[in-house]
Amino acid sequence: MVMIFLIQVLLLSTWLQFVSSAEISGTFASFNSLKWTSSIGATFDYASPGSPTWTADLGWSLDGATAKPGDTFNLIMPCVFKFITDQTSIDLVADGTTYATCELHPGEEFTTFSSLGCTVSTALRSDIRVIGTVRIPLSFNAGGTSTSTSLKDSTCFTPGVNTVTFKDEDKEISTKAHFTPSSRDPSEAFEYQRIIPSMDRSSGVITLLSGEPQFQLGCSSVVAGTTNQLNAWLFPTNKNSLSYSTNCGTRSVSVTFRDVPAGLRPFFTVNSQFLDTQKYPIYFDIDYTCVGDEPQTSTSAWSWTPYNYSQTDSNGAVVYLTTVTVTGSTTRVTTLPFDPETDRTKTIVVFEPITTTTITTSYTTVTATTGETATVIVDVPYHSTTAVSTCWTGEGTTTNTIIATTDSIDTVLIETPLPNPATTTRYSDVTTPTTNTETATHGGTNTVVIV
Repeated sequence: MVMIFLIQVLLLSTWLQFVSSAEISGTFASFNSLKWTSSIGATFDYASPGSPTWTADLGWSLDGATAKPGDTFNLIMPCVFKFITDQTSIDLVADGTTYATCELHPGEEFTTFSSLGCTVSTALRSDIRVIGTVRIPLSFNAGGTSTSTSLKDSTCFTPGVNTVTFKDEDKEISTKAHFTPSSRDPSEAFEYQRIIPSMDRSSGVITLLSGEPQFQLGCSSVVAGTTNQLNAWLFPTNKNSLSYSTNCGTRSVSVTFRDVPAGLRPFFTVNSQFLDTQKYPIYFDIDYTCVGDEPQTSTSAWSWTPYNYSQTDSNGAVVYLTTVTVTGSTTRVTTLPFDPETDRTKTIVVFEPITTTTITTSYTTVTATTGETATVIVDVPYHSTTAVSTCWTGEGTTTNTIIATTDSIDTVLIETPLPNPATTTRYSDVTTPTTNTETATHGGTNTVVIV
């Protein structure tokens, strides 16, 4: 019975936690910049989409009035291959306090995008609003392998100015970036290598031999094909089938192509062990024979230098919302002077009119203090009255009250109808007089008869 009760409590706790959190959107508010710096310092390095390191500067904000601890939000980053850092998460920090933590999810060869998965921390209260920026080092997927992911991403960009767009649910943030095309001759053989951190392997379009003792190829990963279309960085944008055979060892691999149709270009990819920060040589030998031509040989040697990781960075400021009650009829909002380079907080002042209520009374009371409901007192003294009776020529009695404007005595005017005039007729020969009054209608003449 006790165990059943504990299970029920745990289930209830999980359910309460589930229903209390929500997925929010619009946290990432701006794409401030996207800048490239060489991570290896080599003279042949250039600002291609896939060359490390591109640093994305993003603006973010969280409002405790609409978000709460445990809420989640995401940022989808199309065509981003990976993050150039050994960190697995980044904190959204303002004034030294972490208000959300974002997990880094690289797309690599698995998805056509990378993403951030973020959770609001317990530091965010309902009366707090925070704003800040976060800088994320990354590289894009411009192609380079025969996987469906790389083939699709190989068409993301073109040489020159491109619009790069990230998505926070239904909100999109964009900036411009200038990508430099490859300067190598596309008619020649070429090679390429990049690191896939989650696999701890390197992959690329290469034909290679290495004398480095620690170098080790993954022979089971060899994939070959042909392409008739290269992008500006000499990576295939499509893949066709190819009849081929492989001869692979620990430090060398060769692929023999057969019956390659005219207009198609053979290529293959292979994974190798990641040597971390170690510099190592790679030798390339390509032997090929075109129909009706003599055998040709192309040989080259390259020294692969792993790039340096960058660190993600975040900073921001707490926005303090201060409400000041004032006398007046309108609400005003103002932001106090704020320098993001030196100030750690931003203050927004809301001038809110004091709520008032009017009471008509004959006595005086004390008004409320500032911030509470004030009372406007209108003193109206009691008025005395005096009655004035008068006659009028109309029918019926009327009453009319006249309110005094200069003193406190009101006049009640009572108007009664004027009586009808009467004529009297007397007969002298009557021994016992009798009086009879004949009443006429209003405005007529009454008759009094004495007989």
